[in-house]
Amino acid sequence: MNGSEAVLYRIKKEFLVKKKLNISVLGAGALLLLSACGRSDVTSHSTGLWERLILMFGKAIQGLSFGGSIGLGIIIFTILIRAVMIPLYNRQIKSSRELQELQPELRRLQSEYPGRENREALAYAQQDLYKEHGVNPYASFVPLLIQFPILMALYGALTRVPELREGTFLWVDLGQKDPYFILPIWRLLSPSFQLG
Repeated sequence: MNGSEAVLYRIKKEFLVKKKLNISVLGAGALLLLSACGRSDVTSHSTGLWERLILMFGKAIQGLSFGGSIGLGIIIFTILIRAVMIPLYNRQIKSSRELQELQPELRRLQSEYPGRENREALAYAQQDLYKEHGVNPYASFVPLLIQFPILMALYGALTRVPELREGTFLWVDLGQKDPYFILPIWRLLSPSFQLG
């Protein structure tokens, strides 16, 4: 096997490994998403692992609801979750910056290997560039994979734990629509105010 055949063999092998990994991650994500699609109420009698996580989030929100204000508990719980996830956000930002710094080099490689016939060589050159600079192009997605189940569980707690649907915050009954539409109007009129 000469040098170019060895390179092509290595690229094909790496591609197959990545393809299997992508299929596995996609399957796990689909399983997580489908397990989070329950619509029934979550109580202390619920048995599934996902329902227990949702119930744990709901109990934490209730514990943080000072003066019976579920809305205040949701705000405090959200701030705590965001504080715990700060290292993930920082890693995601750092990884994105590293990729942005490599963009001129990546464009140069794309001009060196134009066309469909050079895709494999381009992929190999890009991998070498990433290794040379110590950059993982997929590192910015890992924090998202960790954050997504947490946000799904929080949403599940807010919609499926009966005690949280019956709470109030200021003038809003959390189980009903805001009859005055004050919060959506406030959000519309204050575009610089970021909620997330």
